[in-house]
Amino acid sequence: MNDSISKSMLWFSVLFVLSSVGSVFALSWLLDIKLVAAATFVQALYTVTAIAIGGVFAWVKLQIFRDFDPHLTINQSVSHRRIGTKYVHLAVTAELKNSSKVSIEIRQALYRIQQISPLSDEEVEALYHEYSLGQDNENYILWPTYSEINNTWSSGSFVVEPGEIETEVYEFIVPNELERVLVYSSFTDDEPPQYDIADDQAVDDEEFADDNEFERVWEATTVHDIKPEGLEESVGKVGS
Repeated sequence: MNDSISKSMLWFSVLFVLSSVGSVFALSWLLDIKLVAAATFVQALYTVTAIAIGGVFAWVKLQIFRDFDPHLTINQSVSHRRIGTKYVHLAVTAELKNSSKVSIEIRQALYRIQQISPLSDEEVEALYHEYSLGQDNENYILWPTYSEINNTWSSGSFVVEPGEIETEVYEFIVPNELERVLVYSSFTDDEPPQYDIADDQAVDDEEFADDNEFERVWEATTVHDIKPEGLEESVGKVGS
């Protein structure tokens, strides 16, 4: 690629010089002005042209001005099947699409099932009251959490390249009494905390602290109704 760019720049420079010299003589002859005046005019014109061409070349060919911020779009689908007489199997599929121009490395994921129904009116009112106060800067109503799964990946093991789609599938078993649930997923590029086995305390690692400054989290939520038919599917989508 570097050789190709060098050859392109060389040919561009040669053509630029030759056309500049030719333009000076042509302008001097056509307008009957001195070569110095023609050269000054052509120099100004070609400088502006060179800057414009260079900017377009850097944008298209070198992608110097491309957006380096990672963007991940999550398409989440949920289906369920009743198993036995007391339980329901929930299958959740999360498609992670890298819609940016840089690689995204996933280090942690959180999958959570929260109960929306059945709840009494008093429970719903209390939850909404707590949410409306916003004391903890919560973005979501804190529905009761029934089950939660955490996954972690080592460095380099889960990387979503630009334009690619990676699929994550996870499963839950919930009681038959649940009628409506909220399925929450989050993915982060942050490194999981390190622990000292001796005292079970987080290691004070300066490098790890620096990594935390660049933590990014992508989330998806889907409200799913568990109906008597036995097999239903809900689809949710979020992008950032």
